[in-house]
Amino acid sequence: LTAMLYMAISLELLYDLPLWSGRDLLLQPLVEPCGTYPCKADHAGSEVIALVVTEFVMMMIKPFLKLAVVYLRHRVKHLLGVKGDFLWPEFQIQDDAVNVVYFSALLWMSLST
Repeated sequence: LTAMLYMAISLELLYDLPLWSGRDLLLQPLVEPCGTYPCKADHAGSEVIALVVTEFVMMMIKPFLKLAVVYLRHRVKHLLGVKGDFLWPEFQIQDDAVNVVYFSALLWMSLST
């Protein structure tokens, strides 16, 4: 859903076509027509590439964050006197499958712009 909204706003910037509002664009372009980017398509493409890079970085960090949360929870339990072994976080195939499909869709969208 987030990617679709992001793409809709980028298309709104690209074609100067208000999608939701009556007459004004929801998001005004950051550049003039002859500014930093030679055309609006380049601006929209660079925004999509930035989203792809952000998603890639988050996909790489997410497993380490899960491990850190589980380890922190184990240490707090140990400090409170609860005995037990460290339990590694379970691999969530459904979450990872959705993330891979989402990332591949973003990647293909970025290659087409």
